[in-house]
Parts: sequence; structure tokens; C-alpha cells
Amino acid sequence: MNTLDRQGKNYSAGLMQINSKNFQSYGLDNNTVFDVCKNIQIGAKILTENFERQQGGSDQKKIRNALSRYYSGNDKRGYVKEFNYDGKSYVERVEQKAYKVPALLPPDENALEFNSSKDITTVKTETNIIEKTSSWDVFGDFK
Repeated sequence: MNTLDRQGKNYSAGLMQINSKNFQSYGLDNNTVFDVCKNIQIGAKILTENFERQQGGSDQKKIRNALSRYYSGNDKRGYVKEFNYDGKSYVERVEQKAYKVPALLPPDENALEFNSSKDITTVKTETNIIEKTSSWDVFGDFK
């Protein structure tokens, strides 16, 4: 990547594919951009700032424009259909990856029962019992 810099190339790097034009503004360089936590933090900050800059329109339009800006630096390029991606735009590709969380209804007061100690948590519902045996055993598969 230092070679890309010397050649004056524009590139994106890290998990969030942060564009090299943003490095200086956000205190990144060719090494720190690969710090996963920092990369995600800065990527989220850039996307949030892009969203907050949007004037007018619905929140859905604002997030789509923010995604376009994240991808290309402007509100238009992210909507352009690309041959290499089955004719889909960047915004369309992100939308395809998004999912909706089903609405959660408030539980019946008698439907849930929680018992918790330092290392053992048991949740009893009307249909089943889930027991987590140790706080460090996050998947509950260690016996």
C-alpha cells in the first residue's frame, strides 16, 4: 500500500474498505487502517456522518445516499448499476445483504421466568428451558 501511496493511487483498505482519501482526516495510515476495531469505528463514523449530512427526504433515502457516499464520495455513483455485479448497484447490493428483525411482542408476565447465579443462568419459557452452564461458555456446548 505504501507503493500505492507513492504512485498517487486511490484505494480502500481494511474490513470496512475505508478509502485512502479519508485516512488523514480520521487519523489513519497504511498500518492503523488494518486495526480491526479502529477500522470498524472509523467506517461507522464515516457512514454516520454521511447520513447526518443529508438534507430532506425520508430516512430510507438518507441511508441510501449515505451508502452511496460511503462507496464513492457522492450521492449518485452508488446507484449506478455495475456489469461486474450482475447489473446491480452498490446500494442494491447492500440492501440485498440487509435483513429485518421480526417484531418482538412483549412477553406475557407469566411466560418467562429467570433464575440467575454468578455462573449459571436459566431461562424458562412456556415451550422450553435454555440453560447456560458457565458464563465463559457462550455457546453452551461445553459439558
